[in-house]
Amino acid sequence: MTASAQPQDFVTVINIMTVQPGTHDAVAKLQLDLVENVKRDWPGFIAQTTLISTDGTKVATIERWRTQADVYAIANDAGLLEYRRQIQHYAELAPALYEIVGDSQSPLHRSEQ
Repeated sequence: MTASAQPQDFVTVINIMTVQPGTHDAVAKLQLDLVENVKRDWPGFIAQTTLISTDGTKVATIERWRTQADVYAIANDAGLLEYRRQIQHYAELAPALYEIVGDSQSPLHRSEQ
């Protein structure tokens, strides 16, 4: 495996939500709607990946933002707060900012150059 740490052109927010039984689809839908209706056009927002654990107990989001200031700027947006309220009805949220310290990949999956 190879590992490298590249200068980052973005910050990453990972939110791992522990959901009530049977609510993972509803939480994932709320997250997708939040991106479509609030985050998508917010300055500094780059992308979000939404995942559901295979056992249905967790929903996770991996967000990419231009800067930490952009993340903090949206924190008090009324639209975001309304979605957060709805999501918290079903899930316990645990968001945190992360910094990439390395990327690794199998040599078997490297693309030919």
